Amino acid sequence: MGSKYSDEQFIEAIKGCGGVMAQASRKMGCDRTTMLRRIKKSKAVGEAYDEEHERQLDKTEWKLLEKIDSGNMTAIIFYLKCKGKGRGYI
Repeated sequence: MGSKYSDEQFIEAIKGCGGVMAQASRKMGCDRTTMLRRIKKSKAVGEAYDEEHERQLDKTEWKLLEKIDSGNMTAIIFYLKCKGKGRGYI
């Protein structure tokens, strides 16, 4: 018995979800465990999910850098605590 959904349907649902599996599942009309199984089973779906997650991470990092550039002290401290550990910022 085949799957109710195609890889292409999963990939389309993943696009624009920001790497949030629950959001992609809602777009598909399936539950989260179905989405997770397909991500693990299908290389193409897994890669699409990873790419979407990385895209969102890049977007978020860029927003953080914008805040740093504008002098936002909270963003500066956060960045240093995360990325500056090797220089003693912990």
